[in-house]
Amino acid sequence: MYADTSRYNSVARFLHWVIAFLILGNFIGGWLMTHEGFSEDFQFNAFQLHKSFGFVVLILSIFRLFWRVAYRAPPTPIGMPVWEKVISKITHIAFYVLMIGVPVIGWIYVSASPLDIPTKLFFTVPVPHLPVPVDEGLAELFSGFHEFFAFATLGLFVLHVGAAAKHYFISRDNIMQRMAGRGFGPLLALLFAAVMGGGVAYSMVSYQGGHEEEGQDQAAAETTSTEPEADATEPAEPAATETATDNEGLLVPAVATGPNAWTIIEEETFIEVTAFANGAPRIARMDDVQGAIELNLDEPQPDDYIDVLIGTRSLESDDSNVRMQATAAGWLNTPRFPQAHFVSRNITRTGEFEFEATGDLTLRDITAPVTLTFSVALEENHALATGLVEFDRADFDIGDAQPENTSVTVSIQVGADRVR
Repeated sequence: MYADTSRYNSVARFLHWVIAFLILGNFIGGWLMTHEGFSEDFQFNAFQLHKSFGFVVLILSIFRLFWRVAYRAPPTPIGMPVWEKVISKITHIAFYVLMIGVPVIGWIYVSASPLDIPTKLFFTVPVPHLPVPVDEGLAELFSGFHEFFAFATLGLFVLHVGAAAKHYFISRDNIMQRMAGRGFGPLLALLFAAVMGGGVAYSMVSYQGGHEEEGQDQAAAETTSTEPEADATEPAEPAATETATDNEGLLVPAVATGPNAWTIIEEETFIEVTAFANGAPRIARMDDVQGAIELNLDEPQPDDYIDVLIGTRSLESDDSNVRMQATAAGWLNTPRFPQAHFVSRNITRTGEFEFEATGDLTLRDITAPVTLTFSVALEENHALATGLVEFDRADFDIGDAQPENTSVTVSIQVGADRVR
């Protein structure tokens, strides 16, 4: 017997197809695991599997590189243009760099992230973090690198398949047979590429379309459910606030017009949320705060009130993982519930320019009582209030998959001008 030097050996062929399948499958998983329509449990497990398969690709790619050095590639067809040989060699080198580099960059990203989420290979074998600084900026940088080079790998895949098809259908040489075998092998290889490529395209399109569909569903649901509910439950007392909805079913911010009315200055107003997840505090910020305030700073009156809407879709964090988790279905579910609502009609003075407002907070579709404590710095007709709200996220069915330490602290800053 003799070795067939016109084709890659069986080990090289096995590694080629398995790694190709894992990379394309992980690309699909990378899109789907961030889809906000999936549950938090699904997203967390999908992230762990994404990392696990990434490590498998890394190990197999390193082994494949050593195997490639030990065993030469089959000769290229006689008469193959020099430019094609050069491009082929550059493409293969780039593939090896990306097959090893993309998982390593992802590993650095996970290691640098302040989230400090442990990695367990297929939920079993712990994988240590790399000795890199834990820094949000560094994590965000390598997260961007990871995504960019993943797309670069996808681009090389398209180029590689296109070149293979050209050699099989146009040049009619043996390039494809070297890796795909004879007979129906090349056609099956192209079918594999078409199916996997279609899966990648479908996952990308469905991910983008999912947000639009969820937004349409939310608008329809709120249009049909919010208005009748308001009609049935609104008390027939002097209206301190407006609870109307716009044509998308969203609550319209109230406008204060009374003798102690204040206008919120959006540029000076934000809330900062601190919640525990995955064993550590996570911080996010929302800048979309609108509403009405009626408050006599000398002595709160019986008809004084605070009515504020917070746009949850404005949630931002220095760590993209925090934002993704906080806006996901198991937490705030911002595609479906784009607003939080705080209303207080019971404001008392507790000290000089210090106040306490007890009221109702609505998150998702649950309303529960909370207490806001705040102080006001006054300069003529301009006020800057800083306050604090603490509550239990379990009261709002938020983050049920992580029942440990469910306390949430909300720091508030509100800038306002006196209306009259």
